[in-house]
Amino acid sequence: MNLQNFRFETDADGIALATWDMPDRSMNVITTEVMDESDQHQLFFTGTAVNGPASDQPGAPLSHAYADMDVNQLPIGLSNTITAATGTGTLTVTLRHMPPVNDVAVKVAGVAEQVKTGGFAAIGGSTDAQVNFTVTVQ
Repeated sequence: MNLQNFRFETDADGIALATWDMPDRSMNVITTEVMDESDQHQLFFTGTAVNGPASDQPGAPLSHAYADMDVNQLPIGLSNTITAATGTGTLTVTLRHMPPVNDVAVKVAGVAEQVKTGGFAAIGGSTDAQVNFTVTVQ
């Protein structure tokens, strides 16, 4: 997956639409590698427009909660509950790969909270993809 597969448009009412299109595939999907390694991957939702497990922004226009779990009952982030209220800000969606190091899990309980307090430098792994959105909810 790379950012050439995303298109961003804003309609006349100021509603943003993010389109994910992978024309070389029969379906727009997270790769099988990510799905097969869901216990090593997690999507994080951060920025001034979102309040949730990985972002401490009380009063932000978006509230985020994870709605899916991997085999270890840790969040993945492919399914989420997002509620909206009036406001503006930025939303960054980050896909993080966190494979075990020396047979010790890197993706562990509370990793989103570690991002919230210390940023991505506070956790192991590497960023597979990251996209930024300007959010306006009216």
